[in-house]
This record gives sequence, structure tokens and C-alpha cells, in this order.
Amino acid sequence: MRHVLLVVAATVALSATSAHAQPQPADTIDREQVIETLNSETVAPALAVVTGNHVVAADVDGRPFISAIAANGLHFELHFRACEEGGTDACQAVSLVARWERNETQDEDRLRDYVSNFARGNAVVSPGMLEDGSPFVSRYVIADHGIAQGNLLSEFYNFVLGASLFGDGLLALPQQP
Repeated sequence: MRHVLLVVAATVALSATSAHAQPQPADTIDREQVIETLNSETVAPALAVVTGNHVVAADVDGRPFISAIAANGLHFELHFRACEEGGTDACQAVSLVARWERNETQDEDRLRDYVSNFARGNAVVSPGMLEDGSPFVSRYVIADHGIAQGNLLSEFYNFVLGASLFGDGLLALPQQP
């Protein structure tokens, strides 16, 4: 009986470990391979290089999107755009978005200044604020005539870098007394 419990405990431990997957090495993708359309399957190899985990989910309208966690802990989403009418498997663009909760102790004027100044100094991502005051950054990737897997990987890396810099700056903003 004790051996059975050890096997069950080991199996549970292995299952928990696989939930925190490590990013794949960059050489696991063919950088020259051209991806003709974007969808959750075609972006998965390049995305796996920059994320520890990502899962396909559906929005309230049933359209698939990907929720991802970068190796550095950044949470972001990929939404497929410019898709064939009525479909979501053959898209020509993807929107990358990272959002942060509005910190009520942050000075709103300083937050707005930070978002505005970041936009001027960083062309990699586009920052903004939602109606509720929550900050976000986005990047729109177009693949009208296909995109090389290596270029898609660079787009993901650049987004994660820009979004992470933005998030670090948010944490450094002074708090209201």
C-alpha cells in the first residue's frame, strides 16, 4: 500500500511540474518557414519559445484567443484579427495585449504622464489606458502575405520586452499618501 501512495505522489508531482513548462529553445522552430495564416496552431511554435505556458480560450463571442505567460511572468493575450469571413482559422493579423489592474494608490496624473511619455520613447508597443483607468500595452502584427516563423518569434520577443519595460515603470510610479 505504501508503494502505491508513493507512485501516486510522484505522479501528482510530475503533473504539477509540467503545468509550469519552460520555454522551448529557439532552435525548435524553422525560422525560414513562412506561415500563410495566423491561428492558435500556427503561432504555437514561436509562442512556445517566449512563454512558459499558453492556453487557447474563447471570448464571449466564441472567438478563440490565447492567454499566455512569458518566461519572466508577464501575462498577455493574443487575439486573431483580419480573419476570413465567419472563420478564425485563417487570419492575417494578431493583436498582442497586456493589461494591468488600476492601482488606486497611484497618482492618476502621473500615471497618464507615464503612459504618454512611454508612448513617445518606445515604438515597440502602444500604451494606453482603459475606461476604468487600467493601463495596457498592445502590438499589432500583420501577416498579409505570410510571415516567417523567425519574424513572428521576433515580434513576440519585442512585445514581451516592451510590455515588461512598461510594467516595470508602472511599479516604480510613486504612490499617493
